[in-house]
Parts: sequence; structure tokens; C-alpha cells
Amino acid sequence: MSKTPTIISPVHFADSMEEHWTTTLHNVSSDALKTAWLDQGASFGRQILSHENDAASRWEVLQLPTGSGKSQGTAVYCSLLAGYPILHHPGVLIVTRLKADADKMAEDINGLATRDNYAFSYHSDKYADGLLEMLSSFPVLVITHSAYLQALDRISDSCSKRRAWQYFCSWQDSGRRLCVVDEALNIVKEYQVSLDGLRQTMGFIPQFLREKFPREIAAINAALAMLEKQTERGADSGKEAILTDVASIQPCDLSALRSALGTVRFDQMQGRSDNDQNKALYRQHDMRLADLQHILEGWVYHAKIPNQGHTLNTARLVVPEGIKGLTVLDATASANKIYSLFDRAEVLKAPVGIRSYKNVTLHVSKGHNVGKLSLRKNPKDLLDPVMADLNQRLVGRNTLFVSHRDVKPKVLAYKVNFDMKAAHWGAVDGSNAWKDCDSAVIFGLPTNPCTWTANTFFALQGVQDTDWLRSKHRPHKAHEDIRSALQTGQTITKVVQAINRIRCRKVTDVAGNCPNADIYILLPSTDLGDTILKGIVSMMKGISVKHWDIQGTKTSAKRGRKTGSGDVKAGLLAYLKTMMPGSISKTKLMVDVGVSVSSMKRFIVDVKETATDVAKSLVDYGVTFRTEGFGRNARSYFYKQ
Repeated sequence: MSKTPTIISPVHFADSMEEHWTTTLHNVSSDALKTAWLDQGASFGRQILSHENDAASRWEVLQLPTGSGKSQGTAVYCSLLAGYPILHHPGVLIVTRLKADADKMAEDINGLATRDNYAFSYHSDKYADGLLEMLSSFPVLVITHSAYLQALDRISDSCSKRRAWQYFCSWQDSGRRLCVVDEALNIVKEYQVSLDGLRQTMGFIPQFLREKFPREIAAINAALAMLEKQTERGADSGKEAILTDVASIQPCDLSALRSALGTVRFDQMQGRSDNDQNKALYRQHDMRLADLQHILEGWVYHAKIPNQGHTLNTARLVVPEGIKGLTVLDATASANKIYSLFDRAEVLKAPVGIRSYKNVTLHVSKGHNVGKLSLRKNPKDLLDPVMADLNQRLVGRNTLFVSHRDVKPKVLAYKVNFDMKAAHWGAVDGSNAWKDCDSAVIFGLPTNPCTWTANTFFALQGVQDTDWLRSKHRPHKAHEDIRSALQTGQTITKVVQAINRIRCRKVTDVAGNCPNADIYILLPSTDLGDTILKGIVSMMKGISVKHWDIQGTKTSAKRGRKTGSGDVKAGLLAYLKTMMPGSISKTKLMVDVGVSVSSMKRFIVDVKETATDVAKSLVDYGVTFRTEGFGRNARSYFYKQ
């Protein structure tokens, strides 16, 4: 029989949290914050006590806003558990977004508990033989979102030999009773192969492997045939459609072929001898075949995607039946429509009065096409007047500038009159690196691929038919069209997360106010723009909205453009840091970032001098500069592992 687990009284927890919040962290408390901490303590207690009954699979989602001490509260709760006999410790698993967050959480808990090795953070940077087997000895284990989801995924993966889940959850006789997830998890895993990509992989499979794996090759050819068939449908070739042809393909495990491809020298097929390139090519083909494996095993639909072409798609929920429940701390839960699709999730009502954003001004400029594809083509048409305008408004300010990954290097190539911290979508959520910024610029709206909404709905609610895919009216609960609601909800969530990376996250008084801050955002003049604006205002109570009249023409905007080599270096380094593994020619890099030949020559000089900051940065990024051939036939390029 399992021992009675220790829980902390919500009142005791709230009192302890208030003491820590005001005395140690020197923050301001309030009755609303105390209510939030009572809710957090109560949720943790329910999860611990329900571990062995029918409620154990429930996911409780706490909508505690940014600046309410969610993470600190988790650390305090764990430290309080350390004061009780270890035999009755419930065992805690904490899941954070980043590795640095995991390390900080473990450090905070150990400091508060005044105990070494009470809490331990485990991630890829700490991997060592035998360490995984030792995790069950730590009362509190902290891991990342990625590690948690990979471990869940491998439970049902017959090809996986390393199953970390049992080590993450193991604690005494009953397993870890409390699991706390900081920020929303991506619980749907997507799989996709494109016609061009699959053709490329097929072309790289040598004849001797085709002869050795005839069934596998037949399956790949059948998938190619399905894709090629979609290109022949005339006017319907670009429309989404559920495909039933996959059922006629003979079931086939591609893992043996994938393993055999590890012996192929893909680089030599291209006339080179480059181990790094060979590894990169193998990973590309292996991942493509792994995705195809899942596509052939279940439902599949066709979609034509910009810059990718015709694709086959499927997805699945990575949370298997029987997995225990948890508490999710998600400040933007009200905008995240995934919870309405996940039957095990219950979003608890957010306490009122915790935060006030009356000291924050949202400056809105409408009438812009700020999608990733549009801005990728020629962002300077909009960047030039925007940067010229901001150079007048933000003189001397400390500003976070958020854009798309491809646009970020061009942003850094401008000379500005303010201290600019540039970030891109996909690397913003959860970070505290910009907490002292007094302003933020949102240049470009984050959107998931068009297939994401269908994948998410199908994985959580079951596959629908082709008519559903093509309809504009797909009601679900309160939403007239769930696909639109999912996409817009994700955009609002990411934008609000980005805004709250700056100092408006900090509470300065009992009313929940923050220091003065200015946010500048560009929106389309459509219903989508209005919906996004309403979502921001709804989630940031009291925020002031003003019209942003962007001054300056293309001619006057040139005053805001970059003229110094230091800014060029920043733009080039930002591009190389965020580029995908592979190579890019020197010429294409110049065009993409928008720098002159002379500036590129100066940059190359710094690259070749190993003692320069540029050369050291490239080493940190895993990027090397290479030259092949001689004279006019020489080819210079940057390569990333």
C-alpha cells in the first residue's frame, strides 16, 4: 500500500509565497495575487491526491498572468515539501520551456529548500552514461518541454529503444504524483512529406538498396504516385483533400531502409567529400522517411503549400491513454483554442484584478500585409518608413524588435537611434532576456502553416472529410469556424507573449500596474486585424490603444538605413546564427541581408581572423566559411552543421 503523500495547505503556501514575493524578491503583493496563489496551491494539492483515482488524468490549466509568480510559486511549493519526511514526499516533475529555465528552477528550489541535490535539472547538455537511471533519486526533477514530449512520443514508438518516460516519472512506489508544466505544451505531432522532397530522397537511394528493400521502395513509389495524382486534378490541384488511396498501400516498416541509408555517402553523390554535409543530408532523408512512415499508417490529406508545393500530411496526439494528469501554468490560456479540443483539459477561471496594463500604450498602424511570405519578398518597402519613424519616436529607448526569422538580419542592418534588441518568432516565448526593455515593436505577425489547424483538429477530435477541409464554416462549440479560431488564437497568444517579455511583465503596486511601456504593432486592415487587436486588449486589461501614423516616405526613410559596418556585421551574424543546417553562398547571403560587396569583403576579413569577435561567434553558431576550387571557378560559401 502506498504511503499518504504530503500536500501543502493552500493557505500555508499562499502565506509563504507572499513572504518570498515581498521580502526576497522585493515585489508588491495584493489580495488578488494571494487568491491566485491559493488557486495554485489548491491545484497542486488536487493533482497529488487524485494520483490514484479516476481524476488522475485531468489537466488543470491555470490562467495566471505574466508577473503573478507562477514559476516562483512552483519553486516555493517544492521547497515547502522538503520540510517533511522524504518517505511521504509526493515526487514532483516540472516541465519548463528552455534548458536555462530548467537549470534556474532547480537552482531556485535547492536555494529555498537549503538542500543540495534535492531538485535536479536534466537535459541534453547534462547527458552522461548512467545519469538517466539516477533521476529517480531526486525528489524534484526538472526537464524541458522537448524532453517531456519526446518521452511521451516514444512510449508508442515501436522503433524506439530508449524509453526515458519511466525514468522521468519514477519515484518511490507510486511514481511522481505532481507534474507542473510552465507554459502550454505542443501536444500534437505533425508529419509531412512534399512531392519535391520525396522525389529527392528517392533519387538518392542507390540501386543496391532498392533491390534489397523492394517493399519499402514500392511504398515510397505509391506515396509519390498519390502526390503526382494531385498535380493532375486541374483546378482542384491546389485544394485540400482527404486521400483514401493510402489504405491500398501494403503496410511496410521503413526503419530497416532508414538504417541502411546511414551507410550511404550522399556527399560523394554530389561530387564532394564532406562528412558534415553527408550527415546533414542523411538526417534530411531519414526524417523525411520517418514522416512518411507515420503518414502511411493512418489518415492522410493532401495540401498545396506556398514554397513547398504538394504535400501529404497527418498528425497524432502524443499523449497516450493512461498518462497521469498535470497542472499547466498558461498565462494566455484564454486565447489558446486547443484546450477546447482536448477533452482532458479544464481551463480554470482566471482570478480578477491581478494585473492592470493602464501604463502600457499600444500604438497600432493598420493596412499592412505583415505575413511571413509577404515580408520575406521585400521587407524594406515597409521597413524603411517604419525604421525612419521609430528613429524619431524611440530616441534613447531600450526596445525589443520582434520580426520573422528571415527579416531579422535586415532589421539589424539599420542604424537606429535607440538600443535595439532583435528577436524572431519561435525564439521569444518564455525568455526573460528583455525584461528591462521599455518598448517593443511587433513587425510581422506569427502564423502557423495552413496545415496546422487541420492537423490539430484531426489529432484531437478525429479526422473529418474533404468537404470539412474546404468549408469556411466548421463550427465547434462557440466557434463558427474552428480552423480560423485556432489560427487567430495562436497569433494572439504569441503576440501577447512577446509583448510581455518587456518590463510590462513586472508588477509595481497593489493594483497590479507595471512601469510605463510602449508597444508598436502593424496589423492588416481586415477582420483578422480587428480580432487580433480585440484579443490583445482582452488579455491585457486596461491597455491604452492609440493610432500609429507612420511618418516618412521611401526617400526620407533612407536616413534610418544602416551606414556603419558594425550594423552590417550584426545583420550577417544574425542570419548565420538562425539559418537552417546546410550551406549558403556568399553571393546569396549578400542579397538576403542586403549588404554591399565592400561590406561583405570586410566581413570575410574578420571571418578569417580567428581572434575577431565575428570569427568567435561563427564558431559558437557551428558555422564555417569554406572556399572550393581556384580562380574563376572558386566557390565560397558558409556551412552550418
